[in-house]
Amino acid sequence: MNAITHISSTATSNTCLAAALTAVGIPLAEKPFVRIVGDGIRGERTVWFFDPQSADNCFQTKELIEAWNDDSWHLANPEHPFAYIKCALLNRERLVDKVKQDVPLACVKRRGKIAFIPLDASPRTEDQFLRHLWNPMNDIDRQTHLSNAFHELETIVAGHAMRPLSLASYDVLLRTGNPLVKGETPEDGTPEFTSAIMGFVFTHCAPWPEVVRASFNTQTFRESALIFCGELTPADFQIAFKRLEEQSRELEAAQVDTIGDIAGKKPLPAMNPAT
Repeated sequence: MNAITHISSTATSNTCLAAALTAVGIPLAEKPFVRIVGDGIRGERTVWFFDPQSADNCFQTKELIEAWNDDSWHLANPEHPFAYIKCALLNRERLVDKVKQDVPLACVKRRGKIAFIPLDASPRTEDQFLRHLWNPMNDIDRQTHLSNAFHELETIVAGHAMRPLSLASYDVLLRTGNPLVKGETPEDGTPEFTSAIMGFVFTHCAPWPEVVRASFNTQTFRESALIFCGELTPADFQIAFKRLEEQSRELEAAQVDTIGDIAGKKPLPAMNPAT
């Protein structure tokens, strides 16, 4: 006899079973539930209490509780309402588990276009999506500039391979409100300066799926950047910004947007990392 049946034969700690019992018309007891902690119980357990039978006397609570985990009962009573209810609840659990195993898609909107990008997409894959959103990319020169800007990984910062500047990282900085993406550098020594620098380094050095997930919540992004950059030395920052400054010129040349059909080209805000 377990702790639950010791309390009552018409009680259960299985919330799905409790929902099924209420669905067939079995009322909750006057004291519908208790929350239990202590010996033999991991964490906290909620126990639900029911009347002995349904209001119309068609269903007996104890019998249905015993039938819940009895496969032979379900095979013998496939058309019973209780069997359908359990099947539906189990299917829901399996569907939820399936969803949890999948990688979410980030919905990114730019200039009337929408892209759904997997959160675990590589920087190069995300760049391909974002180039479509930002520019027509009919200009061979721009394609070449962008290709040069994100193909090589040659700088190591505290054991992390630093990703080059790209439209993917540009979009993350834009989404998180980093002033460097607008060519603005906060005053040295201010909290705004520190936050901008850490966000910039975190975006280009931390594991990319982690960067993308954090970028959709400003507070989470700041906390993640603080944790990541807390392990870096001043020399690491100098190495990172030296390389990023070099690549910013390549990406700036690539990031131009055609205004209308006959207008010239207007450069997008330049990346201006502090050194």
